[in-house]
Amino acid sequence: MKGFFAAALLVPMLAVASGAKPLDVQEIVAQQKQIRSELLGSKDYRGLSESTRNELLSRQASLLRMLEGKKSAEELDANQRMLTSNELEWIEGALNDKQNDRLVCKQEKKLGSNRPTRICRTAAQMEQERESAREAMGDEEVWGR
Repeated sequence: MKGFFAAALLVPMLAVASGAKPLDVQEIVAQQKQIRSELLGSKDYRGLSESTRNELLSRQASLLRMLEGKKSAEELDANQRMLTSNELEWIEGALNDKQNDRLVCKQEKKLGSNRPTRICRTAAQMEQERESAREAMGDEEVWGR
């Protein structure tokens, strides 16, 4: 059952990330409510730690509030669509215990441009970039000292 819902989450997430087809908000809400009821019943998600479970429930609640009353992605602004995609990725990662494989998107402005660009990376890639930046900042050769 756990694998079914994780797979069911993947279809709308890919649609959000690729922008290929409109996000079916009602389908997302139904899936999240189903997962939520199972989480609260502790049937298929015994392996989740208490803190992960609580954060998942919190993220679901904020996602459901944001999607409340919406019928399609057109009713969401670009930031809300990106947040929806990120939250669904986080939830899917938590359910499958693959947090480093989840896709995280954000708006970034390239140097010399005021035009924001949507950049998506896995959580593992982002952590690796942060670590490389930390190492470079501490590397005296980079700064010529």
